[in-house]
Amino acid sequence: MKFSTYWSQSLLNCRSRRNAKLTRRRLPGTSASAVTETLESRTLLTAGIGLQVQYFDSVELSDPVLVRVDSQVNFDWAAGTPDSAIPADAFAVRWSGQIEATHTETHTFTVTTNDKARLWVNGQLLVAESHSGDGTIDLIAGRRYDIQLEYVAQTGDAVIAMEWRSDSLPQQTIPATQLFPASLGSVSTEEFSGSVDFSSGPDSTASLSSFETVASDNVAERISGWLHATETGPYRFFIAADNSAELWLSHSDSAVGKRKIAEVTNPTTARNFTAHANQQAEVVYLVAGQSYYIEALHSNTAGVDHLSVAWMPPGQNNITVIPGDRLSPVCHPSCRPSESMQTRRTQQKVRIRPGSQWCVTALRRMIH
Repeated sequence: MKFSTYWSQSLLNCRSRRNAKLTRRRLPGTSASAVTETLESRTLLTAGIGLQVQYFDSVELSDPVLVRVDSQVNFDWAAGTPDSAIPADAFAVRWSGQIEATHTETHTFTVTTNDKARLWVNGQLLVAESHSGDGTIDLIAGRRYDIQLEYVAQTGDAVIAMEWRSDSLPQQTIPATQLFPASLGSVSTEEFSGSVDFSSGPDSTASLSSFETVASDNVAERISGWLHATETGPYRFFIAADNSAELWLSHSDSAVGKRKIAEVTNPTTARNFTAHANQQAEVVYLVAGQSYYIEALHSNTAGVDHLSVAWMPPGQNNITVIPGDRLSPVCHPSCRPSESMQTRRTQQKVRIRPGSQWCVTALRRMIH
């Protein structure tokens, strides 16, 4: 299912693009059919700058110690380290964002490493826990697809490279112009005072480093963003809040398909996710490397006014608050960013002015 909803704020040099919707039509005088595309206007980055990368000082892929944008994935650190904050052995790296195809063809992605790596493109696992490997996927020119590469370095030299090829494209390191960084690390929060009308502009905005907040009295909140699945399989979601709250999740990165999966109708204490049955969602199956729109609506009156959203990913038995490194912020049509909102690049690192990083949708995807 394809959606036309798209929220965009231009943080970088953008231009109008079009979203392709496929239609199969019969070719005149034959029994064959062709696929044509109906196009819709939207705004996207003119050219890519690379992928967001998270560096971890262990092999657990949790709590990154360094986040930046790498223009390409083509590294030979030998016996060294990517950064002084990272050990020479037993570290991990995750690159994430989107890739824009240049040809409508079957593409082969190749990962070369001396340790272990996993690669997803458009939610498909192309390279699985392999020292080196490749996988194929059909892509459409001009369309963007989620991409995520994970690398775990154990001992010895650290080497990792990612290339692609197709019938019209010689094998090459994927260039920065075709890569668009994710904005992992936070989730957006908006506060509304008086009567709740989430279609109007919020009274204040901020970003949260995890899916948890303590709010002001007599306000309503919308906390929203994209959830980035770490593994393919069954997930459980939970919500706890003072006063009342609802948790919504979409089956894609579009808010159009969101549905309510859990709620708080009677106040709970902080992080008490099991006080009432309706706080716990039924099992939801998500795909690694895919992004899903997630939203919590929170109504506060008086008291502590807390809200927490937690999950239990596949293979885990503990309920934990969703961390910021599995979330990225969203900007709704009602958001009103400051005119001073800018981005700048310094030594391949993307930095957002304080107070405005909650609205990074110029780095987001074309919904398809």
